[in-house]
Amino acid sequence: MTVIRMPDAGPGIPAAAVHDDGTPFPLEVVYDGSRICADSAEEILGVLIDGYAGQHDEQPRWHARIRVAIEAQSTTQRLLNAGELFDHCTEEEERVLLHEPGVQPVVGEWQCGIPLVLVTCFYQPLGDLAQPTTAAPGQIWWIDPSTAQSLLETLNGVRWLKFRTGGPAIPSARNPAYPDPPAESPTMYQWRMVRTVA
Repeated sequence: MTVIRMPDAGPGIPAAAVHDDGTPFPLEVVYDGSRICADSAEEILGVLIDGYAGQHDEQPRWHARIRVAIEAQSTTQRLLNAGELFDHCTEEEERVLLHEPGVQPVVGEWQCGIPLVLVTCFYQPLGDLAQPTTAAPGQIWWIDPSTAQSLLETLNGVRWLKFRTGGPAIPSARNPAYPDPPAESPTMYQWRMVRTVA
């Protein structure tokens, strides 16, 4: 296992971290002023989540990823709600957007201009709640804790952190049952795609 953690920017900080043999790390996360380069998404979460690396069974790792997903959901939704579009929401949209942290909202169709941040495992087909549909300009921003990589990809999407891949293309780990928002946002809120760094 090889993980490098360094400041994201500054004098003498290399543009890309590499192994001793000069090959690039395939994965990179920028979070809270640090850049973490590793060979796997699990290794990155071992740095980001206290106690994660010490868990050898999937069940406690799964629960840890869900906790991070819910924390990111709550914080991201509050930040999105702080924009000027909130003043144009209906009472029902406000109720959904201001739901209690950790309580997943039940929604039929979402057409509010503010993206609704949801966690995949609580909605069908993975969970019990019906998956909402969208109508323009509505967007659903899914956070997917199914795997370490799907969590990092979707935390990148909601702008919780920056997740980049390097070297050969790495296939997405996202569950296709929870689609990305449109490539071009109808509002000022734009989902961020994972970037490949050559």
